[in-house]
Amino acid sequence: MFGATRCMFGSNFPVESLWTTYGELVNVFAECLEELSPAERRLVWHDNAARLYRIDAGGRTVEQTIEIQDI
Repeated sequence: MFGATRCMFGSNFPVESLWTTYGELVNVFAECLEELSPAERRLVWHDNAARLYRIDAGGRTVEQTIEIQDI
């Protein structure tokens, strides 16, 4: 329904450490994203959060960073 442009990685860690490790959690999430293209996986893992939270991307604005990406 949302697609890769409207989703991002997140967890309830460290509460989840009661039943799993962070590595296992990330691995399961990565398995769920395997069918996406590399560009779509990057959106979910990084780019959507960088855009939403307006995180500086190496001196460039987030908007400039999105423009230069090959999506």
